[in-house]
Amino acid sequence: MIKIAIVEDEVMIANMLKEKLENSTEFGINVVHCVYKGEDAVNLLDSNDLDIDLMLLDIELPNPDGFAILRRIKSLNKDIKVLILTSQNYPALHNEIKELGAWGYVPKSADLTVLVEAITKIYGGDKYFNEELLSKAGPTKFITNYEDMVLSNDERLILKFIMMKKKNKELAHLLNKNFYTLKRYKTRLFSKFGVKNSNELIELVKRNKIKY
Repeated sequence: MIKIAIVEDEVMIANMLKEKLENSTEFGINVVHCVYKGEDAVNLLDSNDLDIDLMLLDIELPNPDGFAILRRIKSLNKDIKVLILTSQNYPALHNEIKELGAWGYVPKSADLTVLVEAITKIYGGDKYFNEELLSKAGPTKFITNYEDMVLSNDERLILKFIMMKKKNKELAHLLNKNFYTLKRYKTRLFSKFGVKNSNELIELVKRNKIKY
């Protein structure tokens, strides 16, 4: 029997996962804990009688987030295998959770058979990082705190206008810059955020609720 703790802030998703995994009786999965906040996950980790084989962890948790949970597991030297479940399935995030000690990664869009495959492989001692499940789009670098990012006044203005979906010609006019200077500024801005174009930048800013 594989004993699992689910840490997922959306109660409906957590309970649905619990039901589906436990109904996959041929795999012998038992969800012994189901918590919905980062602080509850911390309490589980601090418990002396925690007895699980694997933690299914949503990375986008409130107070603290899944990255902090991974770091805590690492610092406590807990023998817990962690499978990350998240809607953000881009390579930079993949690399970050590997470095923090996660055993595997499954996007929320994956079906139950993929999730069960990941759980059973990790339980058997193998890591589960399936490159085919990754989105090729998205940031090329992972940033934990965008508020600490240093942007020039021009870069902040460009970001603001990009979020307003201004075209390059209009941007150049508003900023009183020629096209080539504007292009250079935009390239530098994209590099700082680890994105390739304005659409990826807009999506990143909205998803992470970055103030601009």
